[in-house]
Amino acid sequence: ILRWSDDPEAALERYEQALATWRERFGGRAREPARVIAGRSDRGGLVVVNLFATEQDHHAFHGVRELLSDAGHASPEVERVEVVADWPRSDAPG
Repeated sequence: ILRWSDDPEAALERYEQALATWRERFGGRAREPARVIAGRSDRGGLVVVNLFATEQDHHAFHGVRELLSDAGHASPEVERVEVVADWPRSDAPG
């Protein structure tokens, strides 16, 4: 989980720029997050949740931190969460 206190729209634009650069440089050699969820935080700013299929994919994605800096992002507040449960939405088709 990455958190920036910046304007959410500007922060998301910089994150997308860094992700596009990461894809160009590493996309053929490493897998990007299986899913990315971005939203406005109730504390202000932008929150990005990157979900990875494997721990190896997560480690391969660490190169994005330098690209975020190059895109003008301040270092985000980072929280790492290990998923211990994952179940489908209650309204998902069975």
